[in-house]
Amino acid sequence: MSTESVDVSVIVVADRRQRQELRFFRQLALIVGSFVAYMAVRAVANDAPSIAISNAHDLLEFERAIGLDIEQRVQEFALDRPQLIEFFNVVYAWTYWPLLIGTFVYTWIRRRDLFVVYRNAIFVSGALGLVIFLFFPVAPPRFLDGFAATDQACSVPIPTGPVVGSIPAAAWCQPVMGATALRGKRVR
Repeated sequence: MSTESVDVSVIVVADRRQRQELRFFRQLALIVGSFVAYMAVRAVANDAPSIAISNAHDLLEFERAIGLDIEQRVQEFALDRPQLIEFFNVVYAWTYWPLLIGTFVYTWIRRRDLFVVYRNAIFVSGALGLVIFLFFPVAPPRFLDGFAATDQACSVPIPTGPVVGSIPAAAWCQPVMGATALRGKRVR
């Protein structure tokens, strides 16, 4: 009789492990599917530079009309402070993904209830962004005639450490994607 109870408990533990593995692989499939969708929209957005430039001019006119055309003043302030540019480029490149992945790993292991909330928030905001990127691509200001702006996120290599060197900006920068508050930093 005790042999049967041990066998049943082994089966229960094995079944629980299989369910957890299945849940994990479902989440992984959602992430991979989202990445594939992102890459597909990115490819389509890059195929329409003239539309993206026209949309950027329209967006700048809208910003001027409502008094939000501060980008050139912000650019001028930042360009006089190269250390500030480098600091924020490094922060942007080295904190976004580690924090996102770290939050997912932590909540998956410790707070499964929050994992679902965070995952859904990321997926909904990502899906909304993809729809905007697809139907309203916006070129960065550096592509616009008459707009004196530089794209610091795409002009400075990202330092990776003394051993590796740095990643050239062209390897990770997206020339045309979508609208953000300060389009010099595009959503990736």
